[in-house]
Amino acid sequence: IPAGAALVCGEAAFADRLISALVALIPALPLAIFFLSVFRLRQALDHYSDGEFFSAKPARHIAGAGITAALALVAAAVVAPALQAWSEGTPYSFAIDPVLAPMLAFALFVMIVGRILQAAAAIKAENDQII
Repeated sequence: IPAGAALVCGEAAFADRLISALVALIPALPLAIFFLSVFRLRQALDHYSDGEFFSAKPARHIAGAGITAALALVAAAVVAPALQAWSEGTPYSFAIDPVLAPMLAFALFVMIVGRILQAAAAIKAENDQII
């Protein structure tokens, strides 16, 4: 809502209002990336609902969700604060927010589960070739 208000309201030039709207969207960047991670998990669940339990496709989606969640963590810890400081003209000071710990745990858990499922899919494919 602040981005839309910055774009629509105000008497500044359109370019200045657009920049203000983009600056207001900086804090939403990690959330957007984390949403992509959850979307990748939904794709894996779609494969599971089709009965593809030990297939390479859902394993790849789960591993990708873990990597995307890790990217969201980096965006939340480094990229968004650095962009916010740059846009405000203040020096950037690195500080890890304790709220990011659950995001780190989620990212690591999903990456590990994705790797395990990829190994299980490879073993199943090898067993299917033998039989």
